[in-house]
Amino acid sequence: METLKILVPTDFSGTFNAADAVVNLLQNKVNTQVTLLHVIPASGNILDEEAAEKKVLAQIEEAKQKFKALQLNWKFDYILKKGSITSTINEMAEELGVDVIIMGTKGSSGLMEHLVGSEAQHVARGAAVPIITVNQYSTPTKLQQVLLLLDFEKPSTHHQLQFIKKIVDKDACINLLHILKPNEIAYTEDIEHNMREFAAINNLENYNVFLHSDDQVDEGVYNFNKDHEMDLVCIGTHGRKGFNHLLFGSVAERIINHCAKPVLTYHLNS
Repeated sequence: METLKILVPTDFSGTFNAADAVVNLLQNKVNTQVTLLHVIPASGNILDEEAAEKKVLAQIEEAKQKFKALQLNWKFDYILKKGSITSTINEMAEELGVDVIIMGTKGSSGLMEHLVGSEAQHVARGAAVPIITVNQYSTPTKLQQVLLLLDFEKPSTHHQLQFIKKIVDKDACINLLHILKPNEIAYTEDIEHNMREFAAINNLENYNVFLHSDDQVDEGVYNFNKDHEMDLVCIGTHGRKGFNHLLFGSVAERIINHCAKPVLTYHLNS
């Protein structure tokens, strides 16, 4: 069986428990190889380098003890790095050749104690691999109902579906969602036709098609999820070029920051 390589950044706060819950789900589906990453921010008084170095060494030792104290249901390796949290996460993901990054978040306050929301989105934007973000107050127990949010204007093969199918429950239902903007109401039949064509092209059997009317895409996702309990929200993006003509940093960022359910984001051109 193929091994899924996972990178989990952690600051040992409550956000790690949310990431732990996702890893627990995945290890029951595939073989996993998990690396925990703790980044010590590059800071300190440059006028007192000796004191700054002592502080870093103390932080490293403290982190080592916290890693040793972790009691998890899965095996892991760990890495300690000093530097920029955002860039270090992405650099380590590339260096280790991981398949996915799993990050616990504090919602709108961002990732970890030192990583605010906007910086968390820089991680997602710059990463070359899919990222699962999960709110610290969420404890996912299944990945059965999957919400797939895409631009269905030109139906085509969606290669990332293979990854999605690998990590979700065996009998998972893929729920295709298009947020109808006011100027699209007259084209609902065409949009639904495209969505069903997308399902056919990608050999989807267990799926639903939903069109939800809302002024904003992110608000449409929140409101849809209130009526349809999804276990995982998947968002395909074009990175800096935008998603459905909207910037990744606006729509996907707000969904990641405020969605109560785990969110999988990935670049369509990766």
